[in-house]
Amino acid sequence: MLRRGQAYSTVGTPDYIAPEVLLKKGYVMECDWFVSFVLNKTLIELLIVNWRTHLKFPEEAHPWFKGIELEELYQMEAAFIPKVIGELDTQNFEKFEEVTS
Repeated sequence: MLRRGQAYSTVGTPDYIAPEVLLKKGYVMECDWFVSFVLNKTLIELLIVNWRTHLKFPEEAHPWFKGIELEELYQMEAAFIPKVIGELDTQNFEKFEEVTS
């Protein structure tokens, strides 16, 4: 069996990624154990629930968003409001042929 040296590709998800992967310092298989020692699921859930306290948007926005008042986005009327007949109405979804294997 051939063992590989250090890897440098960015792999993982933000909740579970080891620092050496983010810092592109190279890593070995042991970085997969990172999540076992440092992940605090309750803390992550609190950060998500209280995102307004922890997530900061930069003052300068992408030019595509120029003129959009992000703070008032929830009060704006949607550009398209689909007509829905009932909770099982699927008329607003694309129709695909069923594939049987």
